[in-house]
Formats: sequence, structure tokens, C-alpha cells
Amino acid sequence: MKYRAVLFDFDLTLIDASPAILACYKHTLMKMGCTPPDDEVIRRTIGLTVEDSLEQMSGCHDKARIAEYREVYRIKADELMVPGTSLLPHTLDTIRRLRAAGCKLGIVTSKNHARTLLSLDKFQLAGSFDVIVGFEDIDRPKPDPQGLNKAIAMLGLSKEQVLYVGDSYVDARTAKAAGVDFVGVLTGTTTRAQMEEYPHLLIADHLGQMTDWLGV
Repeated sequence: MKYRAVLFDFDLTLIDASPAILACYKHTLMKMGCTPPDDEVIRRTIGLTVEDSLEQMSGCHDKARIAEYREVYRIKADELMVPGTSLLPHTLDTIRRLRAAGCKLGIVTSKNHARTLLSLDKFQLAGSFDVIVGFEDIDRPKPDPQGLNKAIAMLGLSKEQVLYVGDSYVDARTAKAAGVDFVGVLTGTTTRAQMEEYPHLLIADHLGQMTDWLGV
């Protein structure tokens, strides 16, 4: 295989925490006096930072106020997020096949690092990943390439040796900004047409198609 490492987005790429995410956003917006939008509108914000999602849905652009929203969300997420997380159907097989091929694995996510680890621990998968970069590990979130660049540096690899896989146009923009090869998976809310607007090697229906394409 060409690549020595595959880096993944987390939500709706490897796992599905969308029921918990929706519940946390609805709780936060209602507690802060806002009417939550429809579920599909909330789902389309998955992949953005919590702050950006809350600003978009609430219409509030005051950073101090958004920080208050964020704290309400954090408290609810501590309660709901890990229990409400499930693996996407092809995740376990993808990890197994890539590991068997000698590939290093990592996660670059807008999710909280500690909560990402807790979710992986739930499925006994934390040891399968060589590097995890969460939102608090960087100064500039996706689509800024800082997190992806940091993960690559931690692995000690060149960009040509790394593939990034994600479900969102945000992930596609991140890979483009970093100059890293990208595979899009259609397990999130970004459509094939939207994904095709960005550089990519493959747009797969799911991770299983991606690993078949890699030949592992």
C-alpha cells in the first residue's frame, strides 16, 4: 500500500454519536432561551466546532455568550455522549484490515480529545490508534490544517505517506489546506456532489469501499 498512515475524522466517519449530539444541542439551545432548529439542520453542523455550531444555530455572535452556551453543552455531553455513541458498520473491519497491513492509524477531530478516548475505550479501540488530535490540542480548528499537520508530525511521516478520511466538506477542505490526499465517505450529511467540489482520490459510500480500494 502507498500510505504508511491513515488518519480519520471521528464523528460520522468512524462512529455515530448523532443522537447524543442532537440531544445536547437541543438541551443547550432551550436552556439558553433559543428554539432549536430541525434535526437535519443540527446534523449538518456535525464536523464544525461546538462553538461554531452553536453560533450558527443560535444567531448569537457574542463570544462570551457562546462560551456560556459551550459550558451548558459540555455538561450535558459529559452525561450523554459516550453512552449515546455507536460504531459505524464498517469501522471494526477497517481498523483490523489496516492494522494487519502494518498501517499506522490516527484521528483528527473537532471533538473533545478526552471524550474521543472515552468513546474508543467503550469499544476497546483506544490502543488501535497511534495519535489523536482533538479540538483542545490545537489553536485553530478544521478546516485549518493545523490539527492534521500536527498528527502527521507526531507520526514522523511526510504528507505523501498519509491519507486523510472524512465524511464532511470540512474534512475535504482540511485535507486540501494541508496538501494531503483525501478520501470522502458518504456516512455524514455532505452529499456526493458537495464532496466532488474538493480534491479527492475516492468518494466511497462507506469505509468498506475505501479499504477495498486501498487493497488491504
